[in-house]
Amino acid sequence: MKQPILLLIVLLSSAILQAQNKKSKTSPAPAKKVQAAPAKNQKPSAADPGINSLSNQIEGEAGKKLPPYSPVMLADSLAKFIPLSDEGTGALGSPFIIVAPSSSDAENHGLFLKMAEELTQVNGVRNILVKNQKEDVLAIAINNPSFLSLLNQRKNYQLIKTYTFSSLKALEGSSDPWIQYMNREKSLAKEILLQNTDYLPKTTEIKGGNDQIAP
Repeated sequence: MKQPILLLIVLLSSAILQAQNKKSKTSPAPAKKVQAAPAKNQKPSAADPGINSLSNQIEGEAGKKLPPYSPVMLADSLAKFIPLSDEGTGALGSPFIIVAPSSSDAENHGLFLKMAEELTQVNGVRNILVKNQKEDVLAIAINNPSFLSLLNQRKNYQLIKTYTFSSLKALEGSSDPWIQYMNREKSLAKEILLQNTDYLPKTTEIKGGNDQIAP
């Protein structure tokens, strides 16, 4: 009697094992997670460094694009300039205006400031350094014809590339985009008109500090 029972238990166990094996073979394997490929031509975020580097180079204050900047070598400007001076005072009939090079043009701007420093030390008729309210140098108004000859002696100054004008009227009427921008945004012509005053030498400078005029 025990043998048939044992045989029945073995058969049941075998049937259960076969059913489990069959189920494991037919059940699908768990799906593998597929990592999403990076999107092509993805634009960098605004926080990425250097994203605005190019735009900053071509945009000026308040996001405005700067106009074309095409300076000319000072030696070429001087060669074409024929000074008209008043024999009575030694002053030019109209100031010879040298516009300060753009600050982004570091080499020319540095030479210009060095020239401007020497300019202020010239005796006699004054040459005026024109500045804005921030004390940035906008231009030099040369009223002294002797300084023009000094420029011809300073070869390094002749290499400065910038804009020059034979008179304030010529600067005001310029069609150059950069000068129009300077007149509009920096009030260049207006500042020259306001600041280029009292350039003639004072009486004490002509006669001497202790000189007295006879009654």
